[in-house]
Amino acid sequence: MKEPPILWEEEIEVRYVETDQMGVVHHTYVLIYFEIARTALFKNFIKSVMGQVLNLVISTYIFQDLTP
Repeated sequence: MKEPPILWEEEIEVRYVETDQMGVVHHTYVLIYFEIARTALFKNFIKSVMGQVLNLVISTYIFQDLTP
């Protein structure tokens, strides 16, 4: 039986300096946000599986643009 994928959602506050004059996040910050979420995932996930052997691969990340 195939294990279900692990999904993680992290809320990240966008700072003014990371946007252009139209209030749109500059594309160079997207991977920084991904790294923040990935770090939070591992901090929380590792706590729940201490002592187990893990083989983890991040195969996909999805960026969803939410407008205010």
